[in-house]
Amino acid sequence: RTVAGEWIRRGVPRWVTLIDEALFVVTSAIFVQGSLDFFPGVPFDQYVMGCELFIVGSGLNVALSLFSLAIFLGTLYACLTREWRLEGNGAGGLKGGICVEAGSADRLGTGLRRMFHWYQLSKYWEYLDTLFLVLNGKDLSFLHVYHHGVVAFTSWTWTRGDLRLAAGGVLFNTMVHVFMYYFYFACSIPELRKRLWWKKYLTKLQILQFVVALTMAICLWRVHTQSLASGGPGCAGNNAFVVSTGFNATLLLLFVDFHVRSYGSKSDGGSK
Repeated sequence: RTVAGEWIRRGVPRWVTLIDEALFVVTSAIFVQGSLDFFPGVPFDQYVMGCELFIVGSGLNVALSLFSLAIFLGTLYACLTREWRLEGNGAGGLKGGICVEAGSADRLGTGLRRMFHWYQLSKYWEYLDTLFLVLNGKDLSFLHVYHHGVVAFTSWTWTRGDLRLAAGGVLFNTMVHVFMYYFYFACSIPELRKRLWWKKYLTKLQILQFVVALTMAICLWRVHTQSLASGGPGCAGNNAFVVSTGFNATLLLLFVDFHVRSYGSKSDGGSK
């Protein structure tokens, strides 16, 4: 029994199934022609393998971009409706927006904790990005391996404490990933690849991300030390804070080095 026949049996008009089949033929023809342009003059078995990697890899990048957008929106909603509201936490203002006082009744809300968990799980999903780089014969840089290898652990520490500051990290990082994974998808499409004039600015955005993260870390450290100096309990989530701040500092150095090597002596370049 065909899919089209099942649709007709359930009352779907025949013209709808004909349009669906026509779209399938047209899109398949476009894909085959485009794939031949990607893999000219290779054996058929290698061509088939290349097509499979192209389909799955492109789909993965689109999914990661959309998933990052969903986490960004969910985290932003949690922050605006609770975490960043003046009356929504124990201290209020900037202090309450980044610090949960240790031992107080203030805690991260359920919505933000849920986003932290989804964000942490997405780091394991992103390991597939590395897998497809290997399958496509790409060399893995130290920056790539270090970044993907450690970020899963740092994001895990956020799920085990009350580090409200991490909400800003999730927001900025998922925003970057929306553009980054779209960029990786667009690199696989010739027509889109021609319009990627902004790729060097993606690295600049990543550098800005770590500058902002370290600036906010200084703010949190100041709030924490002032609280301790006045006899207060300080801020919760110290272990996660130390791990994240150290990681962000090393990433800032590595991304600046990558930017200098990729764009310092030429107007274009870079690697995934």
